[in-house]
Amino acid sequence: MNTSVEEEELPLPVKNVTNDSSSTNSPFIYKISPEKLLIPKTGHLDVSLKPTNKENSQYYLIMLDSYLFEIVDPRGRKQTITQLFGLSKAGEEIKFKIRFRDAERSTPGLTHYDYDKPAEGSISIRHWKTEDDHESENVWKWRFAKSKIVWRMDGPGGELKLDLLMENEDDEEVKKRKKAFEDELKIMKDKKIQAGKAEKTKGDTEDNTKEKTADKTQENSKTTEEKPEKKVSEKVPEKVPEKVPEKVPEEVPKKAPEKSKKSQAKSVKDPKPNPERSVIQTSKYPNSEYENMDPNVHIPVGADKTPPDKKMETQRTPMKESKKSNTAKKKNPCCSIL
Repeated sequence: MNTSVEEEELPLPVKNVTNDSSSTNSPFIYKISPEKLLIPKTGHLDVSLKPTNKENSQYYLIMLDSYLFEIVDPRGRKQTITQLFGLSKAGEEIKFKIRFRDAERSTPGLTHYDYDKPAEGSISIRHWKTEDDHESENVWKWRFAKSKIVWRMDGPGGELKLDLLMENEDDEEVKKRKKAFEDELKIMKDKKIQAGKAEKTKGDTEDNTKEKTADKTQENSKTTEEKPEKKVSEKVPEKVPEKVPEKVPEEVPKKAPEKSKKSQAKSVKDPKPNPERSVIQTSKYPNSEYENMDPNVHIPVGADKTPPDKKMETQRTPMKESKKSNTAKKKNPCCSIL
C-alpha cells in the first residue's frame, strides 16, 4: 500500500506517552500486531494495524522518533523522525516495517530530539475518520499527493503511543550507537543549559536596565520640581541693519591750463637755468643739437640744456638793458651833479 518517497521536512514531534492508547476525542479503532515492538539488529519487524470498526474510511499518521530505529521506505524523514501517512478505506489493514538504522543514517542528529527519551525512542499512531468517500478522494489528492506533509489531525480521532525496544542490547554495534547517542545528548543538554543561562542573564540585564532607567527618571522629575521656574526673558529688539553709504564717484583731476606764450617767453628770459624747463624747451627747437639725442641718455642735473642758438639771445638781452640804464643816468641832471 505504501511507496517510498523523497525525504521531506516534518513538524516537531509531539511528546510521546508510553503505551497510551486513550484519546480525549474517540477510542483507537486499530489493533496493533505485535503488541510489543522488539526490533532485531538485522532484518526488520513487520507491524500491522487491523481496524475494529469497518464502517468508515480513515486518515492515518504514523510517526516514529528514534535514534536507533527507522520506518522502512517512509513518506517523510527529518533527523530522528520517519513518517507514514495516507488514507485507509473502510475495513482496510495498514502494514509497515521497522528496522535498525543502517550505517549511512547511524547519527541522525538531535536538533529536534526530545531529551527525555532513550536512544530506542517511541512510535505514535493517529487516525481520524472521513465524511464520505468522495471527499476522502479529494482530500487524498490535495493533502497527500501535493503537500506530502501531515501537520495535525483535522478532526476527532484516536491515538496510540508505544515505546520501541532493542532485541540485541549486548551487540557491540548497538552499544556503540547508544554511546554516541549519550555523548551527543550531553552536548545538546549543555547547549540548552548555556542557552538558558544566557537568556536568564539577558533578562536580568534588561530588568536592571529598566530599574536604573526608572530611578533616573524619578531623580530627574524630583530635580525638575525643585528647580525654580525660569522667568521668560524679554525679547530684545532686533537690530536694524545700517545702510551702507553709497560710494561717491572719485573726481577726475583737472588738467592744468596750458601756459601762455608770454609766460613761456618769460621762462626763456629767466637767466637762472631750470633743468625741467630746459628739457621741455629743447623739444620746441627742431634745429638744435638735442633734436636727435637719444631720450634715454642721462643729462647731468645743473647742466645748461639751452640750445646754442638760444644762448646768444640770452646773452644779448642783458646788454640792451645795461645800455638803457646808462642813458637814463646821463639824462638825470641830479645824478650828474652828485
